[in-house]
Amino acid sequence: MISTQSETIKIKDKIGYTKKIYIPENLEYGRYILYVKVNYDGKIGSASSGFNVGRVPWSKEKIILYIILGSLIIGIIILIIEIYKIKGIMKRHGIGPYTLVRYRLVKNKK
Repeated sequence: MISTQSETIKIKDKIGYTKKIYIPENLEYGRYILYVKVNYDGKIGSASSGFNVGRVPWSKEKIILYIILGSLIIGIIILIIEIYKIKGIMKRHGIGPYTLVRYRLVKNKK
């Protein structure tokens, strides 16, 4: 347990209540849980919520997004390399872009 606080407030006319809780600066990185317990009119209510201190862990959606973006970038780089290879072959053999297309179309019809 890192910290415990207790206070009494009047809630007769209040709908909500906000309290700032300061976290010590030297707190170790990790996952923590805030637990709140309320006593009112002989009844007890409680709630808890988890939070991270330090770096936020990556979500599955973020990991998938980075994988897709990385794959897309690699694909574009490979496509550019292949285009330059084809252009080099065409230049060495003196073939223009329309000649290559015409030649392939004629060759495929036979």
